[in-house]
Amino acid sequence: TLANVKTALAVTGTADDTLLTQLQGVADSFIETHCGRSFLGGTFTEYHPGGRRVVFLSNYPVAAVTEVRVDPGFGFDA
Repeated sequence: TLANVKTALAVTGTADDTLLTQLQGVADSFIETHCGRSFLGGTFTEYHPGGRRVVFLSNYPVAAVTEVRVDPGFGFDA
C-alpha cells in the first residue's frame, strides 16, 4: 500500500503521493513479471505437463480448486 511505502521511506507528507504510487505500480509489475506470478489473487487457469506426481502451481496460495482435467492430446483449447 502507499502507506507501507511511505513508512518504509520515512515519508510523512503527501506532496510525493502521486510519484510514490506510480513507482509502486512499476515495482509491483516488475516483481510479478520476474516471479512469473500474480500476487493480487484471482481466478487462474494453469496448464501443466502430465505424468508427474507433483504439480507446482504458479499462483498460490490456493483457496479452492474447481476443476482438474487430464488431456493427453492437449485438446482443451481446441
